[in-house]
Amino acid sequence: MRASSFALFTTLALGLGTPGLAQDPSSDQSAAGVYLPNTGSELVDLIEACDTDRCMSYISGAIGGISVYAALAEKPSPFCAGGNIETAEIRDAIVETISSTPALEQNHPAIGILAAFGRNWPCMTDEDMQNFQSMTTLPVDPEIATAIETSDQHMLRYGPEDAPASRRMSVFHDPNCEACQRFQSETLVLSEDGWRISVYPVANTSEESAGYGAVALALRDISPDAVETLYAAMPETADFETAMGLAIEAGVSTNDVLKAIATTGAYEAVEDNTRTLAELGAEGTPAWIVGTSLYTGFLSAPAVINVTSGGNAADNAPSPAGTPPAALMEQ
Repeated sequence: MRASSFALFTTLALGLGTPGLAQDPSSDQSAAGVYLPNTGSELVDLIEACDTDRCMSYISGAIGGISVYAALAEKPSPFCAGGNIETAEIRDAIVETISSTPALEQNHPAIGILAAFGRNWPCMTDEDMQNFQSMTTLPVDPEIATAIETSDQHMLRYGPEDAPASRRMSVFHDPNCEACQRFQSETLVLSEDGWRISVYPVANTSEESAGYGAVALALRDISPDAVETLYAAMPETADFETAMGLAIEAGVSTNDVLKAIATTGAYEAVEDNTRTLAELGAEGTPAWIVGTSLYTGFLSAPAVINVTSGGNAADNAPSPAGTPPAALMEQ
C-alpha cells in the first residue's frame, strides 16, 4: 500500500477502541474519521461515500491491530496487498464484499475487512510459495488455447458458462496423480468463486489412468453426477475397474457404460488429451491453462488467483519459455 494514501498504523487505537463512539455516521466525528462501527453494515455506511483518507482511519487501525496481534503470536499477517493498492480500491473491495455477503453485514467489521482482503488480495502459504517458485509457465498460442477450451474432450465442465476469459481454466487431470487429486478440491473452490473449470482426463503417470478417464468421459452425457463422483474420488489406484465400480454405485449399468465408451471414442479422447499435454511442453500434472499461459503444478485456489490475475505473485511469475505446439487439439 502507498504510505501516503493509507497510513497503516497511525490510528491503531481507533481500530481497537471502545465501540459505540459517534454512532451516527453522518456526525461531525464521523467526518473526522473517528466513528467506530459495531457491524459490517455500519462499516459500509461509514466508508461507502468516503473520499478522503481520514474516514478510512478505522480500516487502518483495524489492519494495524490485527497485524500486531499476528506478529505477537508469531503468525503470518493476513494482509497481503502489495505496494500499489490505493485507498479507494480497499474501500470498494470492503464495501462490495460486505454488501454482497449477508452474513457479514451483522458480523464484526473486522471480519468483513479480513474477508475483503482474502478475496481480493489472498496470501500464499509457504507450500504455495515453494510450489510457485518451482512452477513452470509456458505460453500457449491463442488459437490452441481456444481449441482446447472449446474441445469436446473434457469429462467435466462446471462453474458459470459466462465466466470471463480470465476466470476460465482448462485442467489436464491424471486420476493417479496425487497432486491432481489435491488440486480437484481447489478447482471446486474456484468454481464457487465464479470460475469455469473444464477438466480433461489424461494418462500421464500410468496406463491405468486411461481406463478411469475413459469411463469418466463416457459418462458425461448419460450421468453427470457420476462424472463428478469420479473426479472427486481419490482411489488408491484409479483404473477401469475402479471407475466401473463407482459408476455402478452411481446407478449406471455396466452395459450403458460400455456402450457409451464404444460410441464416444473415450479412450481415443484420453490419448489425444495426453498427446496434447506433451505437445504443450507440460512437465507433469496437474497442468492448467488460464488465458494463454500453461502452468504445471499444484497451487491453492487463492494462489491460483494471485498468479493469474496480474497481482503481486504474478509480478514475480517465471518468464515464459518454450515454443507453442504446432498441433491443435482434435475435435
